[in-house]
Amino acid sequence: MAYLCPTCNNETVYQVFSGGREWYCESCEDSGYYPAGEVPRRAQMLQSPEGVIALRAEMDQELARRSEAGP
Repeated sequence: MAYLCPTCNNETVYQVFSGGREWYCESCEDSGYYPAGEVPRRAQMLQSPEGVIALRAEMDQELARRSEAGP
């Protein structure tokens, strides 16, 4: 789920070194904190050891799927 910039309505990216708690808009160069309840799923998962394990398992599954699909 993408978070849209409140200034220009373009899709945002994670702000570097924010731990996924802040967004950055490459279009208008605005930035800020994600509103409560809109923190990206991956950033939420990184907040607990169980979430980190679950995220790593999802990443491993995705890499295995891509390896099986080939180039």
